[in-house]
Amino acid sequence: NDDYKSKLVLRPEATSSAIRHILNNDHIMQQLKIRPQKIFYCGAMYRHDRPQKGRFRQFYQFGCEHLGTNCIVADAENIILANNILQELGIPKYVLRINSLGDSECRASYN
Repeated sequence: NDDYKSKLVLRPEATSSAIRHILNNDHIMQQLKIRPQKIFYCGAMYRHDRPQKGRFRQFYQFGCEHLGTNCIVADAENIILANNILQELGIPKYVLRINSLGDSECRASYN
């Protein structure tokens, strides 16, 4: 509720909404059985809590997902896309840091 006692709906982030849409859409789920799909989303998101220093209530999120594949090429394509976007935006200095959860053998040691 805001100061006027209105109910508000804010998008805190887009990833879960996009995936929920896919999972609840029979047509898309059928397409995933035929071939992998790519989706992207972009839009304004909002934080309800008081933002921390240097953060704003409204921010923009862009995301892309490869669905229906566990091929490493899909991951590489997303990394290349992120790098290309940063270059096209003219961001002069950035570090692209890549993290991994490892394979099933590596992850077993963390359980």
